[in-house]
Amino acid sequence: MITPNRTLRDARLRTHSPLRAGQSMSRSELADLVNATLDRLHPGRDLNAHYVDSRWIGKLERGEHRWPSDERRAALRHALGATTDTELDLYIPRRTDGPRNHPPGFRQVDDVTEGTDRSPDTVEVMYRRTALLFPALVTVAAGQPALPDGSRVTLRALQAALLIGGGSTPDLNELTVEHIWRSVAAAHDGYQQARYLEVAARLPSVLARANELAEQSAGAVRRRARYALALAYIAASKVAAKFADGSLAWVAADRAAQIAATVDAPAIAGLAAYQSSCALLSLYPDSGPAEQLVHTSLSQLSRAEVTAQTTAAAGALNLLGAVIAARSGARKRATAHLAAASRLACSVPADSNQLWTAFNATNVLIHRTSAENALHRYDDAIQAAHAINTAALPGGLVGRRAQIHLDLVIAHVTRSDGLPTAVHHVVSAGRIAPQLFQVHPENRQLVADMLKSSTGTDARELRTLAEAAGIGR
Repeated sequence: MITPNRTLRDARLRTHSPLRAGQSMSRSELADLVNATLDRLHPGRDLNAHYVDSRWIGKLERGEHRWPSDERRAALRHALGATTDTELDLYIPRRTDGPRNHPPGFRQVDDVTEGTDRSPDTVEVMYRRTALLFPALVTVAAGQPALPDGSRVTLRALQAALLIGGGSTPDLNELTVEHIWRSVAAAHDGYQQARYLEVAARLPSVLARANELAEQSAGAVRRRARYALALAYIAASKVAAKFADGSLAWVAADRAAQIAATVDAPAIAGLAAYQSSCALLSLYPDSGPAEQLVHTSLSQLSRAEVTAQTTAAAGALNLLGAVIAARSGARKRATAHLAAASRLACSVPADSNQLWTAFNATNVLIHRTSAENALHRYDDAIQAAHAINTAALPGGLVGRRAQIHLDLVIAHVTRSDGLPTAVHHVVSAGRIAPQLFQVHPENRQLVADMLKSSTGTDARELRTLAEAAGIGR
């Protein structure tokens, strides 16, 4: 199927001609610019096989070519101010599919440099791209308890900030790297403290300020601002995932990955891949794409310089890989990932929280519990959970402490006599992190289901939790 590449044509028409004032760039001018960019990107290299002319540009715009060489795609991106191939509607055609029928997360790594700027139409392009990949943003599955009004409004504001550039106008007095870093750190701290609603409400403003500073600055300040912006998008991906909005979580993680490439930040790229994998797990019933992305990212991190941050990113990816493998019943792969994470944790302090990963030996035990649950080895999950010393976790890890109780709920509720113990753990999770039940549909459904089977004191405690979280209203 050949379809015109109107996206690339529109990008050319939005670009001003270097020779004719007030007019759009012609195909010949774009070809000349692509050739000059090739020379600049590859000095001293024989590029005769890669030079283009106006006829070649015409074939691209007519859709006769969709996937030029790596060198030509990089030159096109630079010439037209694009950050990714997707923004120019370039993709690998498949025999059985039309355009864009590949899942998110499977994309060519783009050859972008630190000096690459976004075009003025970036927000519009990203919005169109998101609309094509995810025609509908569904945050609550059919039949699950609806989110409370306040939670729903907060989520909608975050969606607007990520998809159409919402957020308050930045205060010029706050456009410093120090202000941005403090805001981003506060977002990650708040997430780990399970204050999801407050973080989601603040993130549109944080993203607006970080984007503005990244656009206005230069040199070392620009690099630090982009680094902070990537971390802000990772925070947004985490929050979106907690709201069970997998599509929004993927969009935010993908933005973080693109920015990480421009500042050569392998640890940030690893964490972006972690969040993308989490999003893929919620978007697709097949765990294969998520597991493949984990493996690819671990391979890339293995070639990076060993630092505290890359160690934490690799550890987190191994723990996620263990849970993904366990969900598909691959016990050996899950065990291998856990063993790799344990080895990495040996070099990490007990209270480590690099890049807000909380990766340490205690975190390995927490994920071992989750993996045993996924393998339906519930006795082993309970045993692993009882070996966890929560005092070894950094003080602000409220959500991580609550997760231990949620894992124990899963392990106990499967037993014929385990409901009272399961109720105890779900109520304990609600006391530790009440917002877990205000924002996450599956947790809300868990409480609603347990209420149907509980009586007496158990039912009263669950009703108290349900009322506080707005479940059943």
